Amino acid sequence: MYNKNTADRPAPHPRREPEFEAELTIKSLSDIFARCCDFEMRAIDLGLAGKLRLHVCWLDGIVSGCDVGENVIRPLTQAVRARGVESEEDCAARILSGAVYSYSVKRLENVDEVVSNLTHGHCALIFDRMKLA
Repeated sequence: MYNKNTADRPAPHPRREPEFEAELTIKSLSDIFARCCDFEMRAIDLGLAGKLRLHVCWLDGIVSGCDVGENVIRPLTQAVRARGVESEEDCAARILSGAVYSYSVKRLENVDEVVSNLTHGHCALIFDRMKLA
């Protein structure tokens, strides 16, 4: 039913504008969480030669560091899983196809989405060169 009185009112939830105007990099996330003592970050070198580096981030207390170590860091650092990974794109594809033990994995390219996910109990894997999490 059309109500003439509500037709001119703005939508109840206007389009959300970005809160953080930054590229998705480990530096920008570190800057955003600089005053947060719960922000944890760990650099991981991948591949047998250690040519690739990504960063694992989480908020301690919201996410268990033990769980991150067991379900994310350990699978990523196992040499068998890293075999054949030559680029960040290869690594991201492996993670999206199940290289880490997680019930959900999604690709993000927006700093606001990553910050929101971190504050809601998720872990982020940051690929600096690809500006991707």
